[in-house]
Amino acid sequence: MASLLDTLDPFNLKQQVARLDDVRSLGERFTSNIEATYSRNMNQTGYVDLNFTPVQRFALADEAGRPVYVANTSISTTTGVIASRDARVSQQFNRVTSTKSDLQSEARQITFRLSPMSFSSSFGYGGGYTYSNARELSRGFGSGNTVGDRLARRAADPAVQGGHRRGAAEPASG
Repeated sequence: MASLLDTLDPFNLKQQVARLDDVRSLGERFTSNIEATYSRNMNQTGYVDLNFTPVQRFALADEAGRPVYVANTSISTTTGVIASRDARVSQQFNRVTSTKSDLQSEARQITFRLSPMSFSSSFGYGGGYTYSNARELSRGFGSGNTVGDRLARRAADPAVQGGHRRGAAEPASG
């Protein structure tokens, strides 16, 4: 019979946020707006399975060499469900979860907007550009981590960290 154990590491979540918002007239025809935000999140909660043994049994070539931690005989050929006993330090327990507070993340975003001064009370338009970027440390099998040591802290996959957005706005007539 498998049991579930949890341990808790005391944590103190911390966050630092800085924000800038600046609106200016560009002559008599246009208005510009710049918004910038930075956030640093420290001591974020993460989980470690103390009963997990990160011994790779084989890798999935079709999935960029993603490691598999159980023998292929522990995977159902019809459903793909695994028997996790091969990846356990002790088969008397299933997950033994330790809650840690050693992860962190940073997020940055900057937006530029340009719009003409209002020439009508019922119609307006404008355009903008936003760049955002977020980076996080994580562990385990989440946040895009599909390779490497499941117990170590590591940066998340850059493909999910942000990007560029452009847009135009045309408010509805009133």
